[in-house]
Amino acid sequence: MIEVKADRCPYPRPFREDFAECPSYEPMNFDATDSRNKPLGSWPTCRHLTTGNDVENRGRFYPRCALGSPEQRLQNQLRQLVQLRSVPPETTAGPA
Repeated sequence: MIEVKADRCPYPRPFREDFAECPSYEPMNFDATDSRNKPLGSWPTCRHLTTGNDVENRGRFYPRCALGSPEQRLQNQLRQLVQLRSVPPETTAGPA
């Protein structure tokens, strides 16, 4: 039986264009190439999506969130909100 890792990304990939289930999701494109740098395609992904190595099951990998577990992802969101609230209004660009 394979243990589910706390930092595993539980969302199906590739991410839909309107994906919004994960509050830490930061969209970006993954441009794949072969060993000769020939383009293979482009897919929507998340900036935080990495590869996790399952050390108990050699050769097994899983989709890993670089921010960590769901609780750690929430803490990251809270930190970002606090930082946004601490920015003085005069430093933000208003409508022209």
